[in-house]
Amino acid sequence: MLLVDLDYEADKPFDMDRTVFAKDIADDGSIKIAGLTKSAGLIAIDKHGNESKPVKLK
Repeated sequence: MLLVDLDYEADKPFDMDRTVFAKDIADDGSIKIAGLTKSAGLIAIDKHGNESKPVKLK
């Protein structure tokens, strides 16, 4: 699962705007998310519930 913050700032709390579930991820690993900007941030969560640190898109 991916959690998406469309206006992510590292010094502020992560504010989830969109959620992408595993069933929505294509076989090649690609996804489409409307409204992404350079300030978007992502958190990945695996099937065991482990979370990544927030990552800002470049």
